[in-house]
Amino acid sequence: MNRPRGFTLIELLVVLAILSLLMSIVGPLTIQQVDKMKAKEELQTLSRWLDARQYQMFARGYEGLVTFDSRKVLLQRAIKDNDLLKLKNEAYLELDLISFPKQQIKISPFGFTEYTEIDYVLLGKRNILTVGEKYHAPK
Repeated sequence: MNRPRGFTLIELLVVLAILSLLMSIVGPLTIQQVDKMKAKEELQTLSRWLDARQYQMFARGYEGLVTFDSRKVLLQRAIKDNDLLKLKNEAYLELDLISFPKQQIKISPFGFTEYTEIDYVLLGKRNILTVGEKYHAPK
């Protein structure tokens, strides 16, 4: 009995249907995981950027103001000019996945920030980033 080798068209179509069903289930989950990893990386970048700016203000002895607005973070240095306080742009960071309501934090010439909670939205969820140290009075 001579039986032809290979697969029939029906068998190939069934396999393709099963594969496409699996891809439609797994594909969005994979993309969602990639977005979560990018968001986590961006949050770490923001945290490192803030740490570096605090060190920069300490190393130079400047007072600074960090402004969070939409997807932008701006560091400005305070300059005294004839009893007037002016702000000069020092550093800038633009983010893709994190957005902020308009808010500001101050960095002292010693590189410290007051204890501040920064509101941000990441992947549609509202979160809080804690900046600075929370000091407790001794009992």
